[in-house]
Amino acid sequence: MTVKDIDRGWAKIMRELSIFQRAHVFVGLQGAAATETIDGATIVEIGAAHEFGTTRVPERSWLRSTMDDQQNAIVKKIADELAAVADGRRTAIAALKRLGLFAVELIRKKIRSRIAPPLSSATIAAKGSTVPLIDTGRMMQSITYVVKLSGQEIAAG
Repeated sequence: MTVKDIDRGWAKIMRELSIFQRAHVFVGLQGAAATETIDGATIVEIGAAHEFGTTRVPERSWLRSTMDDQQNAIVKKIADELAAVADGRRTAIAALKRLGLFAVELIRKKIRSRIAPPLSSATIAAKGSTVPLIDTGRMMQSITYVVKLSGQEIAAG
């Protein structure tokens, strides 16, 4: 009697799942767009000023608060993407890109929600709007994700 081992995709699925151990998704202001300047400050500097606050700008956390507020949704998305990879419906890289896009959209939605505190009357007069964190839209458009595998960038969006 002989036993014949027929691999119907298990090895491929296990290779795909192992990618998650070496991969990271970075979300925020990064890359060339983040180093563009607006009125002498880079978009990263503007984003950091709002995220953490300064002596003149109150803290309006758009990144940390999104990750904290949406933790359950993010964990569910990770589980859904892992399941899709385990079922052979998606590659690990495609799943990681979807996670990046998901996080970017959560952050943009948070920014559009008018993060407290409200703008001062002087700021409203200067920019002509009552919406915090959105003036030209360049900061929000600069929020992206990068997928890195073993420290090397393999996808961005």
